[in-house]
Amino acid sequence: MGIPLISIIIPLYNKEECILKTIESITTQDFNNYEIVVVDDGSTDNSVNLIRSLCNDKIRLFHKKNGGPASARNYGVKNASGKWGLFLDADDTLEPDALNILDGLVKKEPNCEFFCCNHFIQADCKKILFSSKFKEGYIRNNFFAYQAKRLRPRAGAALFSMNLLRMYPYNEQFWRYEDADCVFQIMRHTKAFTCPLPIMTYNRNNSEASKPRKNFLEDYISQLSYEGKDCWEQLTLYDLYLQGCRLYPNEMKKLYNPRKMNNLKVKICWKIRTFLYMIGYII
Repeated sequence: MGIPLISIIIPLYNKEECILKTIESITTQDFNNYEIVVVDDGSTDNSVNLIRSLCNDKIRLFHKKNGGPASARNYGVKNASGKWGLFLDADDTLEPDALNILDGLVKKEPNCEFFCCNHFIQADCKKILFSSKFKEGYIRNNFFAYQAKRLRPRAGAALFSMNLLRMYPYNEQFWRYEDADCVFQIMRHTKAFTCPLPIMTYNRNNSEASKPRKNFLEDYISQLSYEGKDCWEQLTLYDLYLQGCRLYPNEMKKLYNPRKMNNLKVKICWKIRTFLYMIGYII
């Protein structure tokens, strides 16, 4: 079969009610040059048996002790054989032409290592486009574009070279916003190429991201630092800081100096962003 162009890495933990739909959204694609790497992160339901019955030369199943999504993704990268990596959560789905779109982007921009497409959000019975601000082309400032919803590299909508994923692995300490820590590192050092076409559907109904951790240190919000970052990345981290103040009020007061987190540079960026919202430049 040769080396698969795209390795689709799926961390799996107790998703028997939806994992088959996720897999089907991949196997029914017209594009065939892929592999599916499912990493069972210590599931206790029937989801592993469902995947085991599907395993073939394109669907591979790996097992590990429960260590969280960051650990499972790193394990998937370690065992993937593709040139490109696409993370997909076990309760999300690819759109029918997703892999053809990604393949076209890779061929169009062979020197790029980081592609990001638009996506849909499924909430209750509604399926809506994430942003109308996506355009095709390279991004000048990744974090400004992040604030403007012109770049949101969520799992399933972002394609990375495997070299990048091995250079910037997930921090396995984090169980919440673990993807932000990894993706922000990549955004800091790598130019993104974006595409306005939606390639996946994010199922917000099953999202765990809004739930705080019992252990505060397992949340990326506990490790925020402005040092060495430009104003737009600082503003992105400030957004997370404000979330942390709502979710972990006591811990945040002990860990962070409010005066430092509300510094002049961040306030200026915040005012600029507010103005851009008012004139419709940012949605």
